[in-house]
Amino acid sequence: LIVCKEMQKQKNGEKFLEYAIKVQKSNSNLIEPNILLAEAYAINKKYPESIEVYQKLLKEKPTQWDAQQGLGETMCLQGKKDEAVVYYENLLVTLKSERKKDTIRKRIKELLNK
Repeated sequence: LIVCKEMQKQKNGEKFLEYAIKVQKSNSNLIEPNILLAEAYAINKKYPESIEVYQKLLKEKPTQWDAQQGLGETMCLQGKKDEAVVYYENLLVTLKSERKKDTIRKRIKELLNK
């Protein structure tokens, strides 16, 4: 897990993905390795795989904040800005935390101003 995070920091996309797959396989029931895997897929422009990991996490735990944000950001990376805005707007309805709502509102505003 530590080596995987180091590859992420160094922005070494291929190595990050390689380590993320290994870490996730040995810790598939934990959230953090799955988030790292989804991020590694996104960094390597494997967006469908990234979205699949985020959706699996959200199916198991719909309130998982990192997965909620990651799913929206992956949509943006794919160029699906409108879809991301709709996703974020729907997310606002379900969030309870005002701090998280503020974060999502800012992101929506950024996307609409692009």
